[in-house]
Amino acid sequence: MELEPADEVTITAIVENTSNKPGFYAEHGLSMLIEIILEDNTTKILMDAGQSTFAFFNNVQRLKIDLTEIDAIVISHGHYDHTGALLDILRKIPKKIPIIGHPNMFDKKYSKHARLRYIGVPFSKDDLQHTGILTLSETPVKIAPSACTTGEINRTSISSLSNKLLTKKNDMLVKDELLDDQALIVNMKEGLVIIAGCAHSGIVNTIFHSQKLTNREEIIGVIGGFHLVESDPETIKAVLEILNALNPTVLAPCHCTGFLAQKIFSDNLEGFKLFNTGTILKL
Repeated sequence: MELEPADEVTITAIVENTSNKPGFYAEHGLSMLIEIILEDNTTKILMDAGQSTFAFFNNVQRLKIDLTEIDAIVISHGHYDHTGALLDILRKIPKKIPIIGHPNMFDKKYSKHARLRYIGVPFSKDDLQHTGILTLSETPVKIAPSACTTGEINRTSISSLSNKLLTKKNDMLVKDELLDDQALIVNMKEGLVIIAGCAHSGIVNTIFHSQKLTNREEIIGVIGGFHLVESDPETIKAVLEILNALNPTVLAPCHCTGFLAQKIFSDNLEGFKLFNTGTILKL
């Protein structure tokens, strides 16, 4: 996919699991605002919607974000902690805006950790179609001259799929392959910025897929959830080796990455940045 190189990209963590700023609310979930500047034009993309309206709107107010300026919303996958506030966000925007997701995002999704519980989207497809312009696509969607979604991600390397994440097929619970997992790609002059929701497909696969899709090798930023929270040290070090070879200017793993992976990355990668609630990164 041909993408024009953006002049500047700003990524703001509206909601993330942690916060070190007074007055900001943290919760298990993720929502980011991506602002892309190309010449005299700015495109504002909301990626994911966190878990609750309580945290989202409190943090939006503190960050002085004007939701009416959002041009599009990207949903990385159909879990509650990435979609919880979406309907209320759309009700605050006085126009119908594009919402880009995958056809499987409305599948019935469950987690079987300590107990079986529903973790899917907390509303129906019909609810969303009444409040926004819904595009469900397995293939990449171009959102702005410099940005597109990955669509379904090819899994040729280290994956982050969990046997504890399930979905319902023909009234039976089976392992969720999470084909709805996707990321956002922004092209810049120096290389690609890849923004992941949870990277259930594997952050390495997400990067490789983005490189192939855009025909660009250079990676200057990898930001978002890497879903290594359940991974063993050997797997994390294998991911580290690949990230080290790619040498991104900014590596900002958060949300579902897990403390161990964050510690290993921060100890070994010069570009490591903390990315918690209220953080603003400029590239």
